[in-house]
Amino acid sequence: MKRFGLLTITLAAFGCGGGESDKTKTSPPSAEKPAAPAPAAPGKYEVVAVTNGGTITGKVRFKGTPDIVKIKVEKDPATCHDEKESPRLKVGPTGGLANAVVYLEDIHKGAGIDAMPAGSMDQKDCEYVPHVQVVPWNKEFVVKSSDPILHNVDMTFADNGASVMNQPFPEPSQVKKKFKRPGIAQTKCDAGHVWMSATIFAVEHPYYAVTDSDGGYVLHDVPPGTYKLVCWHEGYKLVELQKTGCTWSPDVVEKKDVTVQTGSTAPIDFTIGG
Repeated sequence: MKRFGLLTITLAAFGCGGGESDKTKTSPPSAEKPAAPAPAAPGKYEVVAVTNGGTITGKVRFKGTPDIVKIKVEKDPATCHDEKESPRLKVGPTGGLANAVVYLEDIHKGAGIDAMPAGSMDQKDCEYVPHVQVVPWNKEFVVKSSDPILHNVDMTFADNGASVMNQPFPEPSQVKKKFKRPGIAQTKCDAGHVWMSATIFAVEHPYYAVTDSDGGYVLHDVPPGTYKLVCWHEGYKLVELQKTGCTWSPDVVEKKDVTVQTGSTAPIDFTIGG
């Protein structure tokens, strides 16, 4: 049986959504890979019919003993519950890592995104659901809240900090938003629920996959060729807690070369952690 490390943080004690007490800082994490680059700007990718594609499949695994961060809730506990477990590190019973994004970095033509669902995000039980997702950049993205308390969606592009939306939700409701370009968008709540976060990949091509609860992923209908396959996972080590927000370690990025042949499957696994 695997044993997971556990780090429990009281918000009031460290001024994270509570009073005016001093901030706390953990030891700096070991150096991580830099964050993944933003997807290409629209117009860099050519949509063509793919009739001779192959498949890339594999698993993303976590190496080592994961530290599961739990934060004691001091704001809106009736809705948010007494404690929140960080969704930033989800490791399955066989070591598979959920919520990693695996994608082709340097593909210039292939299938289009018309068939991809537009995507949506809910604010439920003081969490953004889903926590990580891939959506087409040119369709309306639905953002809603199911909680009877004040939330806020402060969403910005990761590469330059430009705002995608900054929308308060004082009660259950929904809005629609279209991304102006492809990019990786990060989301936080400015209404005191500092543990809330989510990442949305707004993409120009369909060769992206979010790993399932066991770390598995599949990319279908990939045109034959040699590519750079990227595995992205958000930072999961708690660096600093303040009442205005939580700071996490840098995102982790791994890359591998992959060759895809017509009608064949290329197995590519990744390991993160350790």
